[in-house]
Amino acid sequence: MATQDQKTQRDSPIFKLQEILALIPPNAKQVLMSGEIPVNLITTLKNQQKCKVDKIVDHLQPENQPTEAVDYTYTTILSPITLPPNIGKYDCIIQINNLQQIINPWHTLKQLASHLAQKGTIIASIPNIGHPKTIKGISQGIFPLDIQGTYSNKDIRFFTWSEVFKLFAYAGLKITHISYHPARDNPRRFLISAQKPQPQIHNPQITIIVLAHNNLRYTQQTINSIRKHTATPHQIIVVDNASTDMTIPWLREQQDIITIENMADLSFSQANNQAIQCTHTPYICLINNDVIITPGWTEQLIWHLNQDPEALLVGPMTNKVSGHQKTEDINFSSIDNLNNYATDKYNRYKHKNLCADRVVFFCTMFKLEAFERVGLLDEDFLLGNYEDDDFCLRVIQSGHKNLIAQDTFVYHHGSITLMQQVDDYKESLEQNRKLFYTKHREYLDTQTTNNTPKQKLNINQTQQRR
Repeated sequence: MATQDQKTQRDSPIFKLQEILALIPPNAKQVLMSGEIPVNLITTLKNQQKCKVDKIVDHLQPENQPTEAVDYTYTTILSPITLPPNIGKYDCIIQINNLQQIINPWHTLKQLASHLAQKGTIIASIPNIGHPKTIKGISQGIFPLDIQGTYSNKDIRFFTWSEVFKLFAYAGLKITHISYHPARDNPRRFLISAQKPQPQIHNPQITIIVLAHNNLRYTQQTINSIRKHTATPHQIIVVDNASTDMTIPWLREQQDIITIENMADLSFSQANNQAIQCTHTPYICLINNDVIITPGWTEQLIWHLNQDPEALLVGPMTNKVSGHQKTEDINFSSIDNLNNYATDKYNRYKHKNLCADRVVFFCTMFKLEAFERVGLLDEDFLLGNYEDDDFCLRVIQSGHKNLIAQDTFVYHHGSITLMQQVDDYKESLEQNRKLFYTKHREYLDTQTTNNTPKQKLNINQTQQRR
């Protein structure tokens, strides 16, 4: 039985009532709530604005909170959540302190998002396992369940700052506001507000993943070219690696972009894997933030993937890269002439491609099944370089193909982010080269095709990469 102190602590909301009310859209007419709803929230909300409030109750846990002014109560399991398909859309869905108590919160939040109105808002309170006291306790071999009410023995899922962004990205939601308790620098709990990206794309076919670290001007150029030249239904996820310029404020203002914000500068593999794990579309494209897209690029790359059942990925031609993707016939003098050049290249090389040992991942389209068959990018590779060589070799070893689309051209500034860290870049390049050769030594030395020695990958050619 809970003591009076424990009961008082549990019933006292971490975030003040007014903090939650301030995030509820003033025009919300249909509201759905679940979790540890603060006392008087529903009554206060109804006094503040005319609305209908429904509530979800977990059938495994007895209802121990007031049900004042609730219009309808759904009693259901929360993982997987099952709500009637005809319940309609809600302008606001509120999840207070319960996502961490659900076996599969990713699925639950995604299902709840499907019941969100076009411009609706989801509000959630989530504890932060990255709090310094928690990390210190774990390093000492203990798990502090109770740091001023942050955790409880009901919690089975735990989230850091970045994992919160991944949770919402998986549900197709863009975080628009974050409050911190007790302070921004060491929060025990986050209060999140999120919405669907606008304009809303129904049944996107491609998830375009852009990795960014500072260099806002280049990121904006890349994003704007994607917006202008991508006709295939798509969604954009930008993974920001702890930018210190104005990149994060700008990204938060972009209504059509889902963001994952990291507190550290992760490697190319780590950061892209975060977004890949949030993806459900048939195709995934990894793009650096120093690339300029040209008209027709998605249709052309997808055509190459679809015409060959054995192909798992395809990359375009470009101006600055090592290997077979570099085009030698550059004949445009400025970015203004880029689109004409790309169109001319398509007309000259329409539907032509190369089967390659190696495709550089500055701009690469994948079938979703590529990651199901081969796995994610290998996170043992530091910063960036050779994780793409590694992935391409794993594709070949799985009996599939890597393609280069000779009819598709995109412009690549080249290694804008990596070259900011010249010393780290050179060190990681050498370490990654050694790791790649050690990992694939037997294949590189002995692989044969039709009893003829296979041309070995040139593991020293990786100099001008991303």
